[in-house]
Amino acid sequence: MKLSVSPVLEVKNKRDYAVINLIENLLYQDSKREKVLISNFTFENPTLLDLVESRKLTIVARDPNYQLTSSDWCFFGAFTAVKFLLSLHFMKELSISDKMNLLENFTAKATLLFSAIRSMRAKNDKMIKPDGNDFFVEFLSK
Repeated sequence: MKLSVSPVLEVKNKRDYAVINLIENLLYQDSKREKVLISNFTFENPTLLDLVESRKLTIVARDPNYQLTSSDWCFFGAFTAVKFLLSLHFMKELSISDKMNLLENFTAKATLLFSAIRSMRAKNDKMIKPDGNDFFVEFLSK
């Protein structure tokens, strides 16, 4: 006896497969972003427009002996989040002003999401910086 497969089930499975592929691709892109975040830094202070217009920045290898402050991590986290968001395929179709609007509204949210994912992967119940230190200790100790 042969069971027939429902067309609705097939569409659902194709959608599930597409969603799984999308999530896997985003996680892969995030791991590349995280690698840049951990191993590099810039001492420049670009504007959002500089990043949207792809102005050349000097990115240097981060000296592991140099302790970045929480502000440094926030800046570079936001920087890598902007670069991540700009790499999404639909961003190429947008005007500069549309990119600016999207990035102004979603960079902080994306940075927070990436930080939460990092903390979850590390099985940590607190927000941690990419170097593994507690994010808020620096602010609370002042």
